[in-house]
Amino acid sequence: MRDSATIRARMDKEGLEFARRLVSPEAREAFMAFAQKRAPDFSNLA
Repeated sequence: MRDSATIRARMDKEGLEFARRLVSPEAREAFMAFAQKRAPDFSNLA
């Protein structure tokens, strides 16, 4: 079994990455589309 420090370190790393992605243009478009009850349009983000 893995030690708790290793698991905690991985969880912290994943949490930081998740937070970084929440403010991405893709996430912004997804949240706006959901709020406006429409399909997201990611074509202009490439």
